[in-house]
Amino acid sequence: MTLRFRFDPTDCISLDGVDYLVSDQHRDGVVLQQIDNPTITRPLTMEEVATLLAAPTTRLRRGHLSRKRSLQRLHHEHTYFSTLPEKKRWKAAWGCWYCVEFLSAYMRQEVQRTEASIESFMPILTQRVNARSVSVQHIGTTKRVGRKSELLDPPSPRTLLTWVRRYERHGRDPLALVRKQRSDTSYAARYCPETVKLLNECLGGYLSRRQPPKAKIARDVKDCFHDENARRRANGLPTLRVPSEREVYRRLARLGKLIKKATRRGADETKRDMALYENGVTVFHPLQRVEIDEWPIDVFSLFHEAGCLDDLEEAEKARYNVGRRYLYLAIDVATRCVVGFLISAQPNSADAIRTLALVTRDKTEIARATGCECAWDFYGGIGSIVHDQGSAFIAPEFIGTATDLGCTQMATTAGVPKLRAHVERVFLTFASQLMPELSGRSFSNVQQLGDYPGEKLAALTDDDLAKIFTLFIVDIYHNSKHAGLNEETPANAWRRLAGEQGVVSAPDQTTWCAAFGIPAKHKVGRHGLRVFGIDYSCPELQEAYLRGDWEPIPVRVDPNDLTHVSVFIVDEWYSAKAVSEAVWGMTLEGWREVVQHIRLKHRQEVELTEEIVIRARKKIRKINADAMARRRIKPIDLTARDLERLERELFLGLSIKPKQQQAPVADAPTGAGLLGDVIKPAPRQATEITDPKQQKSDTGWEFFDE
Repeated sequence: MTLRFRFDPTDCISLDGVDYLVSDQHRDGVVLQQIDNPTITRPLTMEEVATLLAAPTTRLRRGHLSRKRSLQRLHHEHTYFSTLPEKKRWKAAWGCWYCVEFLSAYMRQEVQRTEASIESFMPILTQRVNARSVSVQHIGTTKRVGRKSELLDPPSPRTLLTWVRRYERHGRDPLALVRKQRSDTSYAARYCPETVKLLNECLGGYLSRRQPPKAKIARDVKDCFHDENARRRANGLPTLRVPSEREVYRRLARLGKLIKKATRRGADETKRDMALYENGVTVFHPLQRVEIDEWPIDVFSLFHEAGCLDDLEEAEKARYNVGRRYLYLAIDVATRCVVGFLISAQPNSADAIRTLALVTRDKTEIARATGCECAWDFYGGIGSIVHDQGSAFIAPEFIGTATDLGCTQMATTAGVPKLRAHVERVFLTFASQLMPELSGRSFSNVQQLGDYPGEKLAALTDDDLAKIFTLFIVDIYHNSKHAGLNEETPANAWRRLAGEQGVVSAPDQTTWCAAFGIPAKHKVGRHGLRVFGIDYSCPELQEAYLRGDWEPIPVRVDPNDLTHVSVFIVDEWYSAKAVSEAVWGMTLEGWREVVQHIRLKHRQEVELTEEIVIRARKKIRKINADAMARRRIKPIDLTARDLERLERELFLGLSIKPKQQQAPVADAPTGAGLLGDVIKPAPRQATEITDPKQQKSDTGWEFFDE
């Protein structure tokens, strides 16, 4: 069944460089209207929409035409959080922590929106932010005495108030805290302290239960300054500059929504609005609101591959590494469907990001690989992502990924699990229904554990945990009646709401790769961009090379599909396609197996072409596909550092020669990389070109030092 995607009227869809907006949408498809020429429309079925979103030439910019996004583009020139320099990215996340902590304290009435109140509360606020900073800097490491942590000096109260207003005005987007590089002369004129004091006194009249309109406040400001200037002229003092009506409206708009509602509407109405947030929000369609959290699995497991200890006695098994894994899980609030989970060795932001990536992809392949009878085709984009104050979720990497993905982030108050009630309830379901079935149960605390020998009875491996949780979620939980859905099953609720309301549109392939791909940096050359011995090219890369942009550029690699990589040129991500068809649709793991197979088998051959790669790929496909699918939800550690190591040790100097260019058998040049130990140098001719930049290899493999 083709999913019915849901689009917002402010979404911008670019097809082959032409921008469209969704003018109409219904059950069977959508109608796109060209922005530059509204008379041109383009109808698309849902099948065509799904195909276009998977194409690298399609870009979906969610909310691009909204007022919030327009304000963001006016305020800063950055579009993607992850492309900021590391120091800027860290400082923006640090400023975001200050804003979040201040707003949380303000909601609890610990501090007021005044400089004097913030000045007295700043030590407590700084202590909370520093705790976040330390936890992020040392995430995944063991606590050690004397370790160093980098802490930044706190902002002044006035600066913090400026950050908070900007943070709220831009929809709580961390990019709003990034300072502009260029100077801006469009700021409002500064006023002297006497003017600001008198103006603030006049603006205080707006915060009244009489609810005066803004126009009356503007008139009061004008009259007040007229009287004050008359008094100052009589005393021989310089007059004050009278603020304009527009300046009054602008300053009134900066007042916080909470203080305006509390002073103009009353405390009872304000409490009712806050109770709506405390008790939950109303959602109407799938993936409008997604909750994510981490949970230490209540079972002791063996930290080794499946089967390798099967022949040992129970006492011998206990000698091996035994402990508890963590579970990252994302749930759709509207349907209660689990849209992604991941088993992790320890809490870290990388696995939290991988869980977000699973939300946007069809997981039926994983379900089939673990023996599930039902499909796991619950996926799409993310409207808002709700999480706690855990180190993995407040890390700059997670914040940047969620921001670049276009979803709204909501970091709920620490220690209040009811603000994430749905994901917490799923963990309780696991503890009450699934954990009693497993050997080596650890229980949730020492009192419940008692003298039960959980560690001695540990028998499950990571592979077993992946199978068990997938089977329970896909075949049992999704098909069980849910009290929160009026006894409807989560799977039926998804199908019903997806058909009636549509699902939040999935990100296009370029945005997905830019958000979730493993980062790397490579230089552009005449061959395009070489990653793992594979040449990638696109018109933007060719233009960059001709302009002389030969510095390494940011690259994002999708380890599940090497057909395309995302490259960041100037200020935008573009999709570059693999030149050789031999690697289209291949995973990084499969490509590594192919290269290792070639190293072992073709030691005596000197002509290696794309045809050999294709034959080797067919052999690699015989590897257990089910095991590969399960690895997507098991603990793995493939980072940017691992990619650099692979480039340095396995793929150095590797390139693929298309089979139509195959030359007669000849000796290949010796390289220091992949096949340098098995390929012999050709005898040098008198007329041979010795300049390596001008030399053109006639062999199946080429080697480069770049």
